Amino acid sequence: MRIRTIKPEFWANVELSSVSETACLLAIGLLNFADDEGYFIYNEKLINSTLFPIREGYITTPVALQELLNIEYIKMFTPKPSVKIGLVVNFKKHQVINHPTPSKIKCLALPERYRNDPVAIPSRARMEGKGREGNVHPHHVEVDEADEAEFQLFISAYPSNKRRGLQEIKKAWATMTATERQSSTKNLPAWLAFHEWKKEGGRFIPQALAYLIDRIGNDPPPGESNLSAAPKNTERPKPIENPFRPKREHFATQSEWEDYCRDAEIDPQTGIAIEAPSVNAPGVAEK
Repeated sequence: MRIRTIKPEFWANVELSSVSETACLLAIGLLNFADDEGYFIYNEKLINSTLFPIREGYITTPVALQELLNIEYIKMFTPKPSVKIGLVVNFKKHQVINHPTPSKIKCLALPERYRNDPVAIPSRARMEGKGREGNVHPHHVEVDEADEAEFQLFISAYPSNKRRGLQEIKKAWATMTATERQSSTKNLPAWLAFHEWKKEGGRFIPQALAYLIDRIGNDPPPGESNLSAAPKNTERPKPIENPFRPKREHFATQSEWEDYCRDAEIDPQTGIAIEAPSVNAPGVAEK
């Protein structure tokens, strides 16, 4: 999270005046969430847990993001099926940063022809600090640009106070398969929202090195995909009706639309919110 500037013109912006108050608040939050070039990891759960850590109502975050996409306040890039990168369109126009840090995830949002240029692989002697190139630290790990971007996507999402030993973390990352890396990044937002990890202000969140070595991210946290793990006698919150609710035509594929409907508790056939029956309602058996 970074300090940003809100100009007076923001409040009179015509496009933003057409979206909900939640989307307008999210537009401000994304300025803090984005890096110094306006790029951010487009993950609804991660955005919600970072910008609204003590608020309930995750169900409105995907809707608010879609509102901002509709007015082109943000753009979304999908370099891989499991990776989404967002961009605040006019970020550089309105934010003046004296010593900006280059974006580590920008290259993922670039067209494929700009991301796959050949990268020189350092020699084994250089990696081990031998010969004339022995000025390299023996524990230094070099990776190509694509791997570095993928690693930065993961490490930037991990809590900053849990990243001790960056070089060791990179070594652990290098030992993982491509599938394990993708799973670790994909499941991280769910783990950060896991109730056991959130206790006492995140005290029980493991160091990133342990997260990778123990392959914690290979699977989602307990109960994430098991509805029976939900507490008894607890009603799931009903979705907030919103006139800007996305429709099927707003999604590129049917699977993305169905994923959104499942998260938002919407019937994919009708687009109407599904009201979950109360556990105490007649005819509903208590487990």
